[in-house]
Order: sequence, then structure tokens, then C-alpha cells
Amino acid sequence: MDELAFPVGSRVVAYLRDSGGRDQNLSVPQQEKAVGEWCRTNGFILSRIYRDEARSGTRIKGRDAFLEMVDYLGNKVPEKGVIFWELSRLSRDYNDCQYYLADLRRQGYIVHSLTDNIPPGLDGQMLESMKIWMNAKYIEDLKKNIRRGLRYITEEHHAKLGVIPMGYKGEPKQIGKRRGLKDNNEIPHIIKILVPDPDTAPLVRKAFGMRARGSTFLEIDKELHLFKVLWSYSYMLKNPIYIGIKNLGDEIIENYCEPIVDKQLFDAVQVINKQRMSHLGINHPRVNRSRFFLSGLIYCNACGKPMYANSTQPPGRPRYDYYLCTSHALKNCDARRIPKSEVERLVLDMVRIFILQPENLRDLYQIWQKQLNERKAESIAERKVTFDRISAEITKNKVQIANILKAIKDAGHSRSMLAELQVLEDRQKQLEGEIANLDMQPSVNKYANLDEIITTIGPSLNMATDQERGMILRGFINSIKVEKTNEKISGTIEYILPVNESEEIIIPVSIPLH
Repeated sequence: MDELAFPVGSRVVAYLRDSGGRDQNLSVPQQEKAVGEWCRTNGFILSRIYRDEARSGTRIKGRDAFLEMVDYLGNKVPEKGVIFWELSRLSRDYNDCQYYLADLRRQGYIVHSLTDNIPPGLDGQMLESMKIWMNAKYIEDLKKNIRRGLRYITEEHHAKLGVIPMGYKGEPKQIGKRRGLKDNNEIPHIIKILVPDPDTAPLVRKAFGMRARGSTFLEIDKELHLFKVLWSYSYMLKNPIYIGIKNLGDEIIENYCEPIVDKQLFDAVQVINKQRMSHLGINHPRVNRSRFFLSGLIYCNACGKPMYANSTQPPGRPRYDYYLCTSHALKNCDARRIPKSEVERLVLDMVRIFILQPENLRDLYQIWQKQLNERKAESIAERKVTFDRISAEITKNKVQIANILKAIKDAGHSRSMLAELQVLEDRQKQLEGEIANLDMQPSVNKYANLDEIITTIGPSLNMATDQERGMILRGFINSIKVEKTNEKISGTIEYILPVNESEEIIIPVSIPLH
């Protein structure tokens, strides 16, 4: 593209950007001065200047001036085109750069890079594509080099990366020397490593101990006051850094730093964390204490996300309790509020009317037994194939053992013959064990006592408090999916059907809640 890219007297806009880095060699003011002089020299009118200072070229997000320019040029304005200092000022992302260049040109605008010296025509387009690729490749290689350097000092010298975790502090450590900025002089290469902070490490250790004994985040915070945000305890209490382990991408660095807690205590805390994060919410203290007894059980039928309990009370009006999809606040779901009293009453009615009726439970058992028998028939056929294969190998193995024993009896033994014999005998024992473990008969399941279940659960639900009802329901309901359309609530209950003392199955039961 030559200098006279625009007709003389054309109105043009300029887009200027720098990354704000320490070594940035062309700041926005310098670019603006060069572009202004070029326009005056060639008789162009620089009508608008868009500036993004200290903005990365690897993404468009956050570059308000650039997006403002794109929006302005989308309105058929009198400007003939856009001037950049160089293509990398537009973007260092390959796809973004190609997209916006093509979009501007499709609208009839001329795009001119002041320093890239791109000729007109197809040859120029090829060179432009190479320039864009080189800009993107530069960023890609730079990221790789940075990651490689960080990985090296982390793996070899256990350097601190990111924010220092609670309970630790950064301690300087020299790992050699590196070239300085002036006169190639050498300066000490100092990194920081993590060491336990004598002031906060005991508090972190106490937090782990409290969690292992079942304390909630709120109870821990009331005593220790380690964080401003309560959920910071969630991250801390599952971070393996506290047993000296660093997760670096897909790699685990053992002995990264001095542990604050021992592995036994850390593992005990993970068990508590897992229980509290159960999808049923059975052991979560907030669920157990909630007067919304469907908490931990109720899900949005539209998107499948859990629903949370909430209340509103406008001035002078009664309180309104409801359940709402957790995705609704993120505007990812249009599900409506489900009134607490209405849905809880309907669920209890359906539990009493449908689920806790002997004939309905027996129907469910019959459905399950039919499915179980079909699966067992398939399993028996598969086991028969396996049985035949193992039996054939046992027969072949016995022949080989007999041949070796005969050879030893006739001609004496050798080391290799004895080794082969040992291998065959070991394999024979393994095959006999495998065939013994193949149960060719279907197992018999003993049904749970239906009358006992019904007579226990029914009266308990009638007399229970809201908190107790939630615990009872979570004993035999896996989930409740609901939605409200045209003022009618409908949904599905997934019911946990007890089979015997050690086995249970989950059967989805559609319930018309109305």
C-alpha cells in the first residue's frame, strides 16, 4: 500500500494503542504525533483519534476506544478509512485482526498501516496475512517462554507464584545471578519462597482442626477472623499447599514448601468438605437448620440447576417465601419463582398420596424387578461366554503342564523348563480363581419391608417440624425438579427405593403437582 492510500482531502480516523509495558518503545503520544504529521504532509484531514493506553493487544475486551471506533464507523460516516501505526496496534490475536480488517473493508473503508509497508493488491494481502501471523506468533512464543521460565523456577527452586496463601509469608532466596539492564552487569537473581508465618500459621492449623471436628466456616471465622470473605475458608481448607504440595497445571510438585498441617488432618478435613458439599445437602448445617425443608432437594426443571430459598417483604405487606433457580440471577434461565408454601404442600401431598401407598410401592418394585431380571439375563449370557473362554484356556494349560512334566521325567529338567513350568502353574491357579468367582446363578434380592417403611415415614412427616421434614425427605427422595407455567406447578420426583439393608435404587417418578 503506497503513501497516497486515500484521496487528497479525505477525512480519516486514527486508532492508537500501547500495552503500557516498561519497555514500550512507542507510546500513544508518539504515535499520535507521527500520524498527525503524516496526515498534514499528504493533505488528509485527521477528524477523530481513538486512544487505548495501557491495553493489551491480545484481546479486544476492555479496549473501549477501539469498540467505540468500530461502532462509529458502522454508521456510514464521511471518513474514508482508518490509520494504524502498525497492524499489531489493532490486535495481536490472529482471528480478531483478520476479522476487523475484513469487516472494515467490507463496509468500504480503507485501512492503512503507517509502518508495515504493505503494497497494494493480492501480494499485499498475502504480506499482510504474514504480518498478522507474525504478530500472533510473537505473543504465542512470548507466553511459552514466560510459562517455561515460571515452571523452571517453580520446579527447581520452589519460587512463590501468585498470592501468598494465608499462613505463609514470602522469604527472599538468591538462586544465582542474571544480566542487569545497564552495561551487561550481573545482579543477584532473587526469588521468594513460601515459609510458615509464625503469626498466622498456628491460626490456619487451628482452622483445619476445627473443620475436622465439624465446625462451619462461620464458626471458624467467629473465632479466628482470618478472611474478610467467608468463602475464602472453602478455598483454604482444600488447598494442598498446606501439606507442602503445589499443583502446577497438570503437574504436582511434592515438598514444594514446609507443611502447616499433616496429611492425616488434611484428609480428615476433605471428608468433612465432601459431606458438606453433597448434592443432597444432607450434612450441610445451613440446610439442616433451614425452615425451607426442600433445600438441597429442589432443582429447576427448565435447566437442571439447584434452586435456592429466598424471602421478600415489601413495606406493609406479609413476607413472601419462594424458591428460585440459581441461574436466574445470572440471566441464564427464565424460570419463575416457586412459592414455598405451595410447592412444599404439594410435595408432601404427593408423598402421602402416591409414594407412601403400598400398591404404588409394589408397582415400582415390580418395574424394577423386571428391569433387574433383564439385566441379569444379559449378565448370565456374558458370564457364560467368559466361563467357556477360561475353561478352554485351563484345558490347554493342563496339556502344556503335562507335556513339560513328561519331558522332565524322560530327559531330566533344565532351568528354562522349570521356569516355564512355574509360569504355567501360576497361570493355572489364576484361571481357577477367576472361574470360581463366576457366579452363574442369579442372586435373590430380599425386598425391604414396605409396611414398616410406610408406617414409619407417614406419621413422622405429619408431626415433624420443617427442619425434621427436610431430613426425613432426604432419606428417601433424591431430587425434586419443578417449574411453574400458567400458574401451575409441575415436576418430577426421583425416589430412592430401598431394596435391602445394603442396596438402594433411584426411580424417577413423574408427579403432576396441581
